[in-house]
Amino acid sequence: MISFFRISAIYKVFILGAVFAALYAPFFWYGMPLLGEEVHWMVIGERLVQGKALYTEVIDDISPLAAYVYWLLVLVAGKSVWVFRGVALALIILQAFLFNQLMRSRQIFLDRTLAPVLVYWVLMFASIDMFSLSPALLANTFLIVALNLAMLQISEKSHESAYFELGIWVGIAALFYLPSVFILFALWFAMFLFTGARLFSYIAVLLGMLFPLGLLLLVYYLTNQEYAFLQSYLGGYSFQLPQTYFSVDDWLILLAMPILLVIGAFLLINGNSKFTNYQERCHNIAFYWIVAGGVGVLFNNELSIADLIYLVPALAVVFSSFFLLIRYWIIREFLFATWIAASLFITFDGLHSLYPYLIPGRKTVVNPTALFVQPNSVGYFKQKKVMILGEMDWSIYQDSKPATPFIDWRLAQRRLHNLQDYGTLTYLYEVLNQERPEIILDKAKIVPTLFEHLPTIARQYQWSNEQQAYIRK
Repeated sequence: MISFFRISAIYKVFILGAVFAALYAPFFWYGMPLLGEEVHWMVIGERLVQGKALYTEVIDDISPLAAYVYWLLVLVAGKSVWVFRGVALALIILQAFLFNQLMRSRQIFLDRTLAPVLVYWVLMFASIDMFSLSPALLANTFLIVALNLAMLQISEKSHESAYFELGIWVGIAALFYLPSVFILFALWFAMFLFTGARLFSYIAVLLGMLFPLGLLLLVYYLTNQEYAFLQSYLGGYSFQLPQTYFSVDDWLILLAMPILLVIGAFLLINGNSKFTNYQERCHNIAFYWIVAGGVGVLFNNELSIADLIYLVPALAVVFSSFFLLIRYWIIREFLFATWIAASLFITFDGLHSLYPYLIPGRKTVVNPTALFVQPNSVGYFKQKKVMILGEMDWSIYQDSKPATPFIDWRLAQRRLHNLQDYGTLTYLYEVLNQERPEIILDKAKIVPTLFEHLPTIARQYQWSNEQQAYIRK
């Protein structure tokens, strides 16, 4: 298949579109339940539509520009998962063609080819959650442009002014997905090895990256919210290993073939006589990108395959060249067919865990059920204003209204760690009076202590054994 798309032609674009539609068809045929993270993003968008301020009244570590994309979608279409997934699908299609066009303009590949578009799309089938509108997917558009500019810097037509612009694109991407800043280290390393850049050029890239962040920080400073912004957005990331949605065995299965392909590509591309010195250096930038991005993703608090999307542009560069450089077409097609079959099998096999009746009695290779929320069986919560105190249960918010600023409980605990403190009690009193939740789910077991200190609030609620929650009278 990849040999067919080796040379670009208009009619092949339409065939490529048909291939993508065929690959994606099972998702439409069987459907896909809500991801927990999709509910998370819609809750943030809903809170912002209610007029709540990000980071002070919506306490979460989400990147600001991603949050306001979700705000816009909820404002326009409400909590519609199909709108979120439709926008994600459109982004994936556009990013693949943008990537191919920019790499063609940099003359990275030996031919004017459409193969990178196909490779980009296959990479997006690495897991069942890759087609969600994640912050990493939103950041990818800007990282593709940054990759293009990085390759420009090592060409003979290098422009000094582009270093600052390069940093700006990485900075914008970081405002969608903070681990994008780790790409800066890959770019600096490439500049050190492949360019005669002066110290000013390295500083220009850094200043460019900090420029969008500085503008946003200024906005929060003028509204007296800079501390909440820094604490939630920058301070929300930890230096501990992230919690993952997959087991260790699942991760090994999901990453085994991509890692083998990266190693094979590295051995085949470096020193290959078909590439010019410039093309080989551009591919090395992609390898450095993969390493830096792989380190950066470990700073997430929670980790799924979708968080690795910002590696896709670099992976698409090296995978495309790997397949196109294989001399014998039968070996090339066999390896590509093996890769695409393995990717599709793992992804669509995950549907079996969601719909066991498809193939009764068989276990899945990778179990993605932790990614999804279970249907909310408690109809009592439907369309009611619910406050959850403790670890979030996204299934509750599928069809109820969030009445809480505490979206990320780990961050919220920094404000609620001492219920004996007058300032903390005053803050909670104001929150409860303002939000007026109809239901309080006390997963952290702090409400009895809280009600002891706030009798006025306590008189407004009664405990329900049936719902295992505090119900507003």
